[in-house]
Amino acid sequence: MRDAGAQHIGLHFRRNRRPLDETLAEIAMEVLPHFHSHTQESIA
Repeated sequence: MRDAGAQHIGLHFRRNRRPLDETLAEIAMEVLPHFHSHTQESIA
């Protein structure tokens, strides 16, 4: 995705069969750490 220039992702949970809180916790642990944080330094 980064090589393609993507700056965001979209998530669609309609067909998710797992509990939403479990799914979001896994995304927070496994996916979000790979994205840059938006600090003042990265915005400036």
